[in-house]
Amino acid sequence: MASIVKKQRKQGVTYYIVYRVKGKSKQHWLRCDSKRDAHAKISDVEEAAAAGRAYNADVFNPNLSASATGSMTVAEMIEGYIKAYGLKSWQSSTLSTNRALANNYIMPLIGSYKLSEVTPRFLQSFIDALPSFDAVNPHPASSSTKKISERTCIDIFKILRPAFNMAVVWGEIPTSPALAVVLPTIPECDRDQWTENEYLHALSLCDNDLLHLSMCLVFACSLRSGELVGLTWDRVNITKSNISKNSSSIYVDKTIQRIKKSSLEDTKMRDIILVFPQEKMNGTTVRVLKKPKTKKSIRKVFLPQSVAELLLLHKSRQDEQKAFLGTGYNDYNLVIAQPDGSPIEVKDLSKRFINFTKKHNLREVDFYSLKHSSITAKLRATHDVKAVQGDTGHATADMIHNVYAQTLDEDRINTAAIMEELVFSKVGASGSKNTAAVADHERLCAPGRLYDPSSAHHAPS
Repeated sequence: MASIVKKQRKQGVTYYIVYRVKGKSKQHWLRCDSKRDAHAKISDVEEAAAAGRAYNADVFNPNLSASATGSMTVAEMIEGYIKAYGLKSWQSSTLSTNRALANNYIMPLIGSYKLSEVTPRFLQSFIDALPSFDAVNPHPASSSTKKISERTCIDIFKILRPAFNMAVVWGEIPTSPALAVVLPTIPECDRDQWTENEYLHALSLCDNDLLHLSMCLVFACSLRSGELVGLTWDRVNITKSNISKNSSSIYVDKTIQRIKKSSLEDTKMRDIILVFPQEKMNGTTVRVLKKPKTKKSIRKVFLPQSVAELLLLHKSRQDEQKAFLGTGYNDYNLVIAQPDGSPIEVKDLSKRFINFTKKHNLREVDFYSLKHSSITAKLRATHDVKAVQGDTGHATADMIHNVYAQTLDEDRINTAAIMEELVFSKVGASGSKNTAAVADHERLCAPGRLYDPSSAHHAPS
């Protein structure tokens, strides 16, 4: 029998269906979107449990699995993989993300299966079926539901593949069933972004000094939002001498993120530079200043002269605020900070930007899209992919072309205009502009006469 359990969580009330699969001792907890959802599913859960299967595993054909010879389950494999590899190699944020993927999707669906039951066909059916399930809503108070995306399917497989490889090394299975799995294709979706003219118009309307500076830094330096709020003054090189020589720069080597406290403990604070004080003592997450995920993200970016001068002005204003507040100023040496020096949440900065666009009836884009606009503008101005890659901190130049650089209609209009000027203006709609050239061609190519290009005279355009 299955039962419905009500739990009071921080985000609100959550309902679970608790049951045991026939012949197995492990208790399963199925999270439901609402009480109504729980009552709607409970009969199906009981039917699956009585048949000896975990609910939602019914979409996979049990006949695809091989005869069981080992005792380790998929859940035990994942837990062992995280303990053996994840805790030693992943950053705290990666650990939090991968644990959530495993707990939300892998464990409930195939966690109870033995490794010997997971054949390549079985694993393929699991990956293929994932997009038909509802994604776990990180905000239970919200009633919106979405299906598991293709991107999430690939992220789930990125956990399963090395875990099965490790199981082979452990001697639990002879070969990995993940070798021949075909992953879903992520549909192409260009992020909406401003043109340079739209960006300049928005800057002219922005009367909030901090938001204005943030927009300038993201666009000039192609910064990620976490890198922007994590920039410190000791990594800013803006002397008057450097400004006059156009050699002012910033050094990007830190980012601010919100991470689960349990993940910080498990990774032994690896790559963490500073833990900011908690706003709520009973909170499960904390803001940290940390190193970027990859070495390629650590980079030096040169500043346009106007942005460097804007930073100098901002520094003088911040120093005045610091002197005014005295000990009331929380000095973390942050460039983009609250009036009292405290760090700014990325989501709060994004909200400020969205409110600004709505207030001035601007085309609505998100704050992160300014990075996309920046990359597109730099590519159009320089046509130097490697130089732009150096600013963005991406590992490969392909990422710049395939994801960030959007082909703008303005570029295509200019291409058509150039083709008109170079070629088609000499032809005209009826061909009348180049009748002399046509006559020349007909005379030289008359029957019985070989065409000699050197003898052709070209009519003036």
